[in-house]
Amino acid sequence: FSKVKSVSPRLTRVALLSPPYSTLTYEVPPWFPAALLVRGARLAVPLGQKGLRSAIILEVDPPPDPGLAGVTLRPLWWPLERKPLLDASYLDMIEHLACFQMTTPGRVLGNVLPLGLKTAQVTLRVFGQPGETMPRNISLSELIKYDAGELQRLARLWQDGQADIQESVSEALDRDICAVAADPPWPLRPQAKRQLAALEHLWEHGPMPRRRLLKHLGPGGGETLRALAERGLLRIGACQTFAMDDDAALELPPDLPREIFQQTFPDTREIAFTAEQETALAGLSALLAAGRDSGVASPRTALLHGITGSGKTVVYLELARRCLESGRSVLLLAPEVALSWKLMREARAYLPAADLFFAHGYQSAGLRARIFRSLAERRESADRRAPCLVVGTRSSLFLPL
Repeated sequence: FSKVKSVSPRLTRVALLSPPYSTLTYEVPPWFPAALLVRGARLAVPLGQKGLRSAIILEVDPPPDPGLAGVTLRPLWWPLERKPLLDASYLDMIEHLACFQMTTPGRVLGNVLPLGLKTAQVTLRVFGQPGETMPRNISLSELIKYDAGELQRLARLWQDGQADIQESVSEALDRDICAVAADPPWPLRPQAKRQLAALEHLWEHGPMPRRRLLKHLGPGGGETLRALAERGLLRIGACQTFAMDDDAALELPPDLPREIFQQTFPDTREIAFTAEQETALAGLSALLAAGRDSGVASPRTALLHGITGSGKTVVYLELARRCLESGRSVLLLAPEVALSWKLMREARAYLPAADLFFAHGYQSAGLRARIFRSLAERRESADRRAPCLVVGTRSSLFLPL
């Protein structure tokens, strides 16, 4: 008789995207799609008695660890993306930051990824099954009831596009924007101190998501907002979506000053650069060309100094145009959200043909996750050769360009 050689199960190391942000080793179940056993893929893994966490694969088939001898490992649970979310260069950056900060890759990822990509509280929707006229929703926690054959069938449906992930976390409190509907003085009774506090907070800080305002007001805040809305002093509405082009959008509070969107910008053909601007562009363009011509990434830093109104922004935009024409993407950052909106409008006017993405902290978790995914998918597709322009606040620095 010939000996039957036992096959050891495949293993993978993952980084948890939420506390405790650990790096853990899991066993790969036989039914798990092999195409998603790739460094950078996002998936759900079990943790504790009944919990599921979102995680990123750091390493597939890691070297044998003597410390795992005799240990029964838990299996991976379910993929959360059809393609790896992060590529090798992005993960290399994350691991470098983790080493520099003496922490885990999971903790770094937990700080830089959008909220919508850090949760495993999702639902698996299965479409077009025999005898079913409506999609069937399956909670990921319910998969523990399925045997290996059923899981393999679901995995095939997933790979064939007949099953999908639906985010189950409600975004209503984040999408509802509260804004003052009348100028002071407000017709409130002296005893209505909580209502007055809510209006004063909005008047000072501007429109904000309902969740943030409720946090400021504390217990009973919902009743306060309802009373103000009934009196016509408070307006609560969903973010408006303004189409930028066929495949991009931005979310804006309803009471953002309209002049930001009504402002007109000069035709780029009418712009005549001053001598100082020409000098600045010559020096900055030389730095841009040095990195391109060397064929090796060589980051350079330059400081553009000028008083208010001297034309610094148009220098940035012209440099962005030259960078896009050279085949490289551009990231334009503003120090805060209001300035990022203005910068986006200026960039759209100056570079109307650019593939523009706009990212800031007022966007809903779902939209921020979609922007991150869109940019990540470009890196793994033919569109990667087409440069894009990203305008946003400082957190946009960690978008996968």
